[in-house]
Amino acid sequence: MSEKKYYKFEILTPKGLVFSENVIHLRAPGRDGLFGVLLHHLPSVVLLKDGLVDVQAISGNKQFSISGGIADISDHYVQIITESAEPVS
Repeated sequence: MSEKKYYKFEILTPKGLVFSENVIHLRAPGRDGLFGVLLHHLPSVVLLKDGLVDVQAISGNKQFSISGGIADISDHYVQIITESAEPVS
């Protein structure tokens, strides 16, 4: 039996939930540089800067433009809380 390789990822803004899906990997613009998250990442809170979040979701690759914020990371869940987030086509 293969082990699950995805986790729940959400992007929240003051206007509400922008994205919520199971993902395999994401890359986000931290204040100290780009960082990536896979399942079982070390729990942490990361300050974000304006930039692009690249998401390898179960349903396909997606990209979002965010305006800073924080990423709350656990070993099986990531939540980005930002002032604004827009999908990039």
